[in-house]
Amino acid sequence: MKKLMKIPMYVPVIGLIISFVLFFIVVNSPNDALLAAGLVLVHLSAWILAAKFLLLGPGFFSMVLSDKKD
Repeated sequence: MKKLMKIPMYVPVIGLIISFVLFFIVVNSPNDALLAAGLVLVHLSAWILAAKFLLLGPGFFSMVLSDKKD
């Protein structure tokens, strides 16, 4: 889990952007290798973002909910 948390947030976002660029290229000129690379990249990036949210989300929300105003 610590290795996953060390991945900067911009890496999966850049992966999503690159995968959609690959999808746009595949629409213009069909290529199975580019389509497969785009699908793998979009799934990998989405799973990394989801895992980071699941690891960071509960801690953030519990911190917000337990914040007491004096």
